[in-house]
Amino acid sequence: MNKYIFVTVLLILKNSFAGEFTIGVENLSYYPHYTMESGQYEGFARDILDSFAKAKGHKFIYKPVVVSELTKDFINGKVDFKYPDNQYWAKDLKNGKKVIYSNSVTGYIDGVIRPIGSKGPIKRLGTVKGFTPWDYKSEISSGAIKLDEFENLTAMLNALIVGKIDGAYNNVSVSK
Repeated sequence: MNKYIFVTVLLILKNSFAGEFTIGVENLSYYPHYTMESGQYEGFARDILDSFAKAKGHKFIYKPVVVSELTKDFINGKVDFKYPDNQYWAKDLKNGKKVIYSNSVTGYIDGVIRPIGSKGPIKRLGTVKGFTPWDYKSEISSGAIKLDEFENLTAMLNALIVGKIDGAYNNVSVSK
């Protein structure tokens, strides 16, 4: 399991004055970090971002975007900021762009969840579309592990329960 850090992408110019900003957020139920409930962005991340906005005199509007499209929307200016982000994610899309990151917002651990009693190697690994199972990249590239991508966590976990995949790559705190 690797330890990564959630960070918010910030633009220096826009952070220097109070205003209204659109934050692109993952349209994904990833509670306790964040979730979309009844059309509202909620969770730990919302609390942190709203506290920052209040302290700085900003107003944030949250725009849910499919995970695999969020970086593109940020780079193309469809949203002012993006949460979450990490300097290692979607490097090819950010190449040549000036992207500035905040300090860490929280630490997290990603890993593979398997059914109780599972034995043997992982042959099929599930992940949410747009996520990268970093620890398994070489096995996926070599064909030793087949990667199945799912639109959301529920679909991935259902596939795990019925045995369509051997393991589900996910955040440990989200999977509890």
